[in-house]
Amino acid sequence: MRNTAERSFRLRIMTDIDTDLRTIVVSEDQKQFTDLGIKQLCFGQKVIGADGKPKVNLIWRSDHKAPTMAISWRVKYGLNWTKTEPTVGLVVTEGGHWKDCHLGSNYNLNKDGYFDIAPGGTPNEISILDNAHEPVYPILGLWDEKSKQYRPAYVDPTTLDTHGNAQYQPQSENETWFAARVQTSEMISSTGTAVAKFNTGIINPNTNDYLWNTTYEPLSGVWSGDNEPSASTAEVGDAFARFIVRFNKSVPVNKWIKASADVKIDLEKKWGTPVTVNWLTKFLVEIKFKSKDGMEVPRNTPTEVDIRAAFKAASQSGDFAPDDSIEIAELE
Repeated sequence: MRNTAERSFRLRIMTDIDTDLRTIVVSEDQKQFTDLGIKQLCFGQKVIGADGKPKVNLIWRSDHKAPTMAISWRVKYGLNWTKTEPTVGLVVTEGGHWKDCHLGSNYNLNKDGYFDIAPGGTPNEISILDNAHEPVYPILGLWDEKSKQYRPAYVDPTTLDTHGNAQYQPQSENETWFAARVQTSEMISSTGTAVAKFNTGIINPNTNDYLWNTTYEPLSGVWSGDNEPSASTAEVGDAFARFIVRFNKSVPVNKWIKASADVKIDLEKKWGTPVTVNWLTKFLVEIKFKSKDGMEVPRNTPTEVDIRAAFKAASQSGDFAPDDSIEIAELE
């Protein structure tokens, strides 16, 4: 059996390589398969849009149910647009040509409706600096490993006017759920069942790979496996009260697990309520909390001071380099 140091070293090496391929495998036994009825597996990509809130608003892919289903994608993004106003139930169709794009880069939409690279960029964002075309609704796409093409993963519900600009932040959080009578690229506001959430920005310690295994029990509505603890809500992208912490210095992926554990323990002692600490990117951390009785205010009201203190203590214990310039925002 490998000792802890050897296993830690192996994980660091794998993290440094950081393949962009991600896979979620959903397996159902015969009874679960029958209980699902006509529901099929859906997958979503969480994105922070203009409103500053991480959410899923499109079914990136839907697969007809089978005993074992695998969804594979690459962390590879594309830009496109549509002129049709996105509404719930609408299947979004692209109006332009897909443009390969990268986090930290800027783009312009030219008068002919094509995206061009533009100077500059903001870390962890894909930005449109100018629209010389007609008003459109931008689409952020994700690379589908099965079809070898981009598929719409997020559509901006707000028009990008002529000479307007927009910024998008794809997150390292993906979601699966089951729903009936839905289609790939359909715009949504809620799911038909509970959502399984996965932090796909870090290697799964259960598989030592960017591979996650899970299963869904239709009668109880519970996901179990490598996903985060199953939520009882049916709202896509919904969460209990939460904070977003932004670092101006990147935090290495191999520091996330210990830092998360240390911050979680610190805040749970102070707040008297279960806390979840999720790294969304190397610069962004999501902190969620709830009471044991549901969506109640914790015993001790959470404050930004507590969060700053928790991250400062984690940095002093060697989890990562100190960063006194973190920004904290509470999301409603």
